[in-house]
Amino acid sequence: MNILKYIIICVISITAIGCELNVTDTQYIDIKYYDDNNKNKKLAEDLIYYDTRYIASKVPLLNEKTGSGIQLGYFIRSSDNKPSYKITYNLKNPSVASNIEALKKQFNDFIPSFSSFHASKEPIFKQLQPLGSLWASQLFTDDAGSLLNESSTILKNSVTPKQFLEITSELQKTYGKPVSMKYVRSQYYEKFSDVPESVSLFYIASFSNQNKLMIRISMLEQDKDWVLMGLQYQKTNA
Repeated sequence: MNILKYIIICVISITAIGCELNVTDTQYIDIKYYDDNNKNKKLAEDLIYYDTRYIASKVPLLNEKTGSGIQLGYFIRSSDNKPSYKITYNLKNPSVASNIEALKKQFNDFIPSFSSFHASKEPIFKQLQPLGSLWASQLFTDDAGSLLNESSTILKNSVTPKQFLEITSELQKTYGKPVSMKYVRSQYYEKFSDVPESVSLFYIASFSNQNKLMIRISMLEQDKDWVLMGLQYQKTNA
């Protein structure tokens, strides 16, 4: 091959690769609500697990057009061990590219207030942790049926006693009784879309057969009492 032609091909290839790689933009927003940096790191981690639909209700430009081009996460700087909320924008998405500055502003305005909001709910989280743990454990006992009797109107209207019993019976048959129930995190949701104001608490249930489940217990306040609104579970390696 002609050496000049070879060099030109190489230059074109390198340029193309460089352009291909340069398609993202990353925004970092410091999380510094607490004086204790370890608490700020836990806060940053907790924030990224919120339902994306809730975040979208607060950040209008995070929508169906831009959503596929935005990735949420958190980052710990090696230089000072400080946490940041991390937003990665894929500029291949035309809606992201054309709204990048407005998106950054909306996230920059929202995340600090979101941090404060979540941290302010810590007393409620602590208050509800034992109740959530009790309900999560009760799913694996013969008394599981009573959970539905004392649950919210929303849950009673979405599942029949027979369906609920089938769910809990299958859980008990597959996993047995948990040997431990570890609290992981909480989330407080203001009303958005069709979801009422509510709290979600997450637990890891460990079993003697080495299986683990991440269990989400969602509850709302009804007639001045906190009642079960819903539950989700999935296998985890955490």
